[in-house]
Amino acid sequence: MVGKFSLMVLLAAFLSLNTRETEAQGQINVEPFLYNHPWMRQQINCLLDRGFCDNQGNLMKGLAGYFIKSRCGSCDGPTRQAYNRVTEFLSNNYRREWRELQNKYSH
Repeated sequence: MVGKFSLMVLLAAFLSLNTRETEAQGQINVEPFLYNHPWMRQQINCLLDRGFCDNQGNLMKGLAGYFIKSRCGSCDGPTRQAYNRVTEFLSNNYRREWRELQNKYSH
């Protein structure tokens, strides 16, 4: 169970670091990233060691261990909401890759 959500925590945390544009309610707007198919594909391929890693992908890979161990224990409300949205999006739109990511990062 530790690894099941850890990658999404990582992605949500990364997105929260890179989306300082927040809505009035203090939510992190991850939608532009989620619906950018080429960007999502590149990051997923990077995390699965199947493709080029840009600075963003390398950052996510470098932080993976921390988020896997902490289970987003120190995440604030907006980051937790972003995490939930990213998890839902990946499980609905990238099912096969989502399973592969869970398997890779759950060990």
